[in-house]
Order: sequence, then structure tokens, then C-alpha cells
Amino acid sequence: MMKQLIALAFLSTISVASSSTNYKPLYYDRMIHFSPDGRLLQVEYAATAAENSSPLIVCQLGCCDNTMVAMTCSRSPSNSASSRHHQRPQDRLVVLEDTAVVAMSGVLADSLALLKQALNDWEDFKFVFGDQDRPSMMLTKIAESIGTACHTNCFSGGIRPYGSTMLIMGIDIDGATGGEDKRNDATEASQPFPFRIIQTDPSGGVKSIPLQSTDKQKSQQFSSSSVDLLKITGGSHDLRLKLEKAIQKLEDDPSSTMWERMRSLAAILVEAQEEMDNTASFFGLKKRKRRNKKDSTGENPTQARLNYKFEAVILSSKLGIHRLTEEQVDQLLKEVDSM
Repeated sequence: MMKQLIALAFLSTISVASSSTNYKPLYYDRMIHFSPDGRLLQVEYAATAAENSSPLIVCQLGCCDNTMVAMTCSRSPSNSASSRHHQRPQDRLVVLEDTAVVAMSGVLADSLALLKQALNDWEDFKFVFGDQDRPSMMLTKIAESIGTACHTNCFSGGIRPYGSTMLIMGIDIDGATGGEDKRNDATEASQPFPFRIIQTDPSGGVKSIPLQSTDKQKSQQFSSSSVDLLKITGGSHDLRLKLEKAIQKLEDDPSSTMWERMRSLAAILVEAQEEMDNTASFFGLKKRKRRNKKDSTGENPTQARLNYKFEAVILSSKLGIHRLTEEQVDQLLKEVDSM
């Protein structure tokens, strides 16, 4: 009898140990609770959805000190209700009060819901504490509001996590002046302002990345690399690695202008978007022909890339934030197509 009890206890121990690795995900992905191996499957699914979008790059232009650019390229809806009613596609790069830029990656509806809630919280904060005109505080409050909303959906019942990754970026004036608003003094002294990027993920995590803009001495030390700052979100892991290698291979030509650098970056993004479209068509996710699908109608194939929704925002410590106009974007895509 004793031997049978010992054998039964031993078998139960083995079954419990094996259940932590061999389990059915169907029992643990219906609601947000831990699996036997400590995973939150719904949160992992949301992170996968956040990566299932067009890549977005944020990089510092090597040819221009204290200047960085945020770019994204996505396919414009061709057979949707918005295109039939001549509605403008929703932007994924949103400029807030000319002091901050919010980049949205992942499910666009989730990103817009998070952005709306964050803006409402920011308005409530200004109503209570007043408009203090501090861009760094705006970046922090918006990121905290988005992170709180994402984290709330990770442990609440009956709702799903947000499938969105957000990048909140701007010029951290407080960080450059030691916490005091000395914008005029810093401008007169030509002191570079540090850039700041805050990233939120579907789990509710908020990651702050302070980025000091390069001065002339630092740019001389790292003259071999044309990009001192590089942040890529969205797209598959292999595609992000490919983009990173392509951007790092840009030649550090001191004579190149800002427009030429942006044209090179735009060409890399357009090529990445075409690769994503080809991969989706190969797996049957999209039934779309290649670029020359309207050759029979007499349309010039070189105009096909104009169907892409391309966005670019320039952040400069001296000139502020500038979003490329539609005319500038069209001209940029035409030059990319002629390369």
C-alpha cells in the first residue's frame, strides 16, 4: 500500500511539472490570465497585432546637426469606402500643438482611441494646473495616459488589450536647460536641445528614451555612420533588421542636403512597403496585382507609387516641427520613382 502511494505521488509530480509546458492555449487565451508557463497570451497577441503594420522609422539626419525625421509609408486604401467618398486617409503621424509628434503603429482604430483618451486627459490636466507651456511635461503626461489605458485593458474582464505601439517624440527643452524654461537664452547661445522619445506597448509599459542631439565634435568622432539615432517600429523582425542595415549603409556625404537624405530614406521605406505587399499577396492575404496593373489602360506605371500614403515630419531644435505638405510628398515620391 505504501509503495502504491509513493508511486501515485511521483506520477502526480511528473504530471504537474509537464503541465507547465504541455497545455492547450485554447484554455488560456479566451481571457487575460496567466498560462502555466507564466505567459499572457492575449497580450502577446496584441503585441503581434502592433507589429502587423507598415514600418515607421525615426532617425537623426547625419547631414544636419540637431535634426531628426519621422517617416512612415503605407498603402492607401484603393477599394474602401473612404476612397470612394474621396476622404483623406487617416494620418499615422500626428503633430500636437506644434511641440510634439505622436506616431501610431499597429491597429489604427486602437491607436486613435488611445490618442483621443490621452488628449482628453491632457486637457483635464491643463484645466486643473494651468497651461505651463512645457513640452516635456506634455510628452510625459500623454505617454502616461496611454500606458495606463493599455495596462487597464490587460487585467480587466470582458475587454481585449490594445494592439498598438505609440511613439511620442519632441524636443525636451527642460532637459536641455536643467528643468527651467530658458528657451530664449538657449537659442541665443546656439545650444542644442536634446530630443526625447517615449514608447508605449500593448502591455502598458512606458519606455523613455532620452536622446541628446549630436554636436560637431561628436559628429566628427562618429563620421563613419550617417545615422546617429535610429528607431524602427512596425513590420516583422526580419524587415526591421533589413531596414536598419539599409539605413546604416547610407553614405556619409557631407555635401548631401537634407532633401537628398530624406529621399534616400523614402526610397528605403517604399521598397520595404513593396516587399510587404508582395509577401501579403504571396500568402493570399491581398488580391492585388503589381505596380503595372493598369498598363493596359494607358496609365504610366511610374505613377503607381503615388498610391502610397507617405508621411514625414521633421523635428529641429532650431526650427521646431515641420510636417511635409502634400506637394512636397508628391515631389519626393516622384524623385524616388525616378531613382
